[in-house]
Amino acid sequence: MSESSVLKWVRAAQAANDSTQDHRRLTDDLYRRYWEEICRYVRRSFGAGPPDPEDVAQIAFTKFAALSRPRDILNPRAFLYRTAHNAAADWHRQSARAEAAKKDPALANQRHEFTPEDILMSRDGLLRLDAALAKLKPRQRTALLLHRVDGLSFAEIARRMQISPSGARKLVEQGFARCAESMRRNEL
Repeated sequence: MSESSVLKWVRAAQAANDSTQDHRRLTDDLYRRYWEEICRYVRRSFGAGPPDPEDVAQIAFTKFAALSRPRDILNPRAFLYRTAHNAAADWHRQSARAEAAKKDPALANQRHEFTPEDILMSRDGLLRLDAALAKLKPRQRTALLLHRVDGLSFAEIARRMQISPSGARKLVEQGFARCAESMRRNEL
């Protein structure tokens, strides 16, 4: 191995070490700044436990520390909050399933397997919904999709479409009613 190859390897190793140290410093800084805040959020949102808020916060920080490129996260605080929220919600969902399985042991090993019929029925439903949306007036379709898919409020839809909030509500309600009626009639 030539001397220049060795130098390149050493520089690459130093850069990786610097990157690891930078990652560690970033995680440590976030930990000091947000640990208590995340614990309070979990306690306020999900109670004192179980799971313990500290355990949930630890999961969030562990996931952040495991990221290969943490500097790509534009808002680390939001990442930590969302990760903590998801971890606590997952724990509560699993706990509810376990409780249901205790009450009905048949549920313990039950997993829903999608049959070809389930898949075709789902596909058929999506095709019918797509056809129903295509039949809407363009402004009804836009308002309905902004509300139901993008989650915008009537006020936000009104600003985007340059109409009143009550006009936005009316468009969404009319679009929804027409879609529902078309789906009930099983139109394609």
